[in-house]
Amino acid sequence: MNEYDVVIIGAGLAGLTAARELEAQGVPRVLVLEARDRVGGRVQAVEFGGRVLQRGAEFTGGFHTDLLALAAELGMSAVPLPERSGRSVRVSGWTRTEESAPFETDPESAAEYVSAYARLEEMAAEVQADAPWEAPRARVWDDARFADWLNENVTRPAVRERILLDFPVDAEQISLLAMVWRISRYNSTKGLGGFDMRFAEGLAEVAARLAAGLTSEIRLSSAVRALDQGPDGVRVSYDGGTTTADRVISTLEPSIVSRIAIAPALPAARLALQNRWLAYHGSKLFAIYERPFWREQGLSGVASGSLPAEYVMDVSVPGSTEGILCGRRPVSPGRWARNPRSAELFFDELVGDPERMERAYIAQLVEYFGPEAADYTAFHYVDWFDDGWSAGCGSLHLPPGVLSTVGKNVREPVGRLHWAGADTGEQDGLGGAVQSGRRAAREVADALTAIHPEPLDDVDARVSFDRR
Repeated sequence: MNEYDVVIIGAGLAGLTAARELEAQGVPRVLVLEARDRVGGRVQAVEFGGRVLQRGAEFTGGFHTDLLALAAELGMSAVPLPERSGRSVRVSGWTRTEESAPFETDPESAAEYVSAYARLEEMAAEVQADAPWEAPRARVWDDARFADWLNENVTRPAVRERILLDFPVDAEQISLLAMVWRISRYNSTKGLGGFDMRFAEGLAEVAARLAAGLTSEIRLSSAVRALDQGPDGVRVSYDGGTTTADRVISTLEPSIVSRIAIAPALPAARLALQNRWLAYHGSKLFAIYERPFWREQGLSGVASGSLPAEYVMDVSVPGSTEGILCGRRPVSPGRWARNPRSAELFFDELVGDPERMERAYIAQLVEYFGPEAADYTAFHYVDWFDDGWSAGCGSLHLPPGVLSTVGKNVREPVGRLHWAGADTGEQDGLGGAVQSGRRAAREVADALTAIHPEPLDDVDARVSFDRR
């Protein structure tokens, strides 16, 4: 008899949700193994100067239906981000523009911008969020890069630049199909811009409450090193010990799975998927002010186009008098290098260097919002590039030829090994993590019930739950 019914690898939102769902399904013996010394995965809160900032994923919207429903079950609700009334700032090359809508003073560019999004919307309608590889033109779109499509369909450089800034991806490395799939997972291009909410307690609190509500054991600092599937179960070797389970759910990003020694070897298609499943680490640059002075200028706090942060937004906390501007750097060295400012600011010199990043970021905010931006009270820089247990933080990049050929293997079980995680969900990001955890848990519960039809929470049934 195996020691556990299910071992879950990873205590992020997907893994914790899977454990919660398994418990609800009556599966009695569940163990969660987490490599980090905390729960949450790519969701993490960090205390800084008496305030709590969200180091990783933070924002949500109405499209994250599974996440919002789960949060409600945990007694939490999302609150709106600061009102984005006012003008945004766009820097193209060395020209600064304030505008209430994209290209409001350039009707021809505005029309091309709207037209490009309309075409992307039409393409996304052909792609199923749960099976993009089945789209009628999947192979054709997967052979092309998103950058190729932009160059062919958008003639004005400023419009191409603006569209690129709208998406936190490297258009030179992501396939067109993968990009359109991303849109379909948000239901529409409007959904991509719908990150208009966050949790007052912080997203990390969702993970904390999930973990606190489990009866299942969570073992931290317990990286899984090997999985050995046999006719009666799976032997799981991890930092701190070895155990056995009837089923295993991995919530790791596909490329991270390759670090685990798995026997028998995974199918060739699954290995090919893992080897080409690219992601880039994100970052956050926080500048904190005594007040949100930009609102007094009629500005929304949204700005884009320069370096080191190609996108900036107002993330001031409701009820606080402080103003906070949060920026993100380009996700990849290539995308950074294609910014006109890269001749002055170098990726390898700034990323990972808080002092140099601070100076460059504040100088950029002065360009965006004027000299008052230099009078900040605190700066905080978080970057996921040195996180050893994630391949990225919200920046999935499937290169051409992956999604249409081996993409379906991202969630197809391999023997007793099942897959969950944000990358496997029908929704993107946080919603996908929660949705995938529930799906994988139901898969496993159904498999366990098929083998042993008696109630899984029956004590006598557990004693005889031995198929040797």
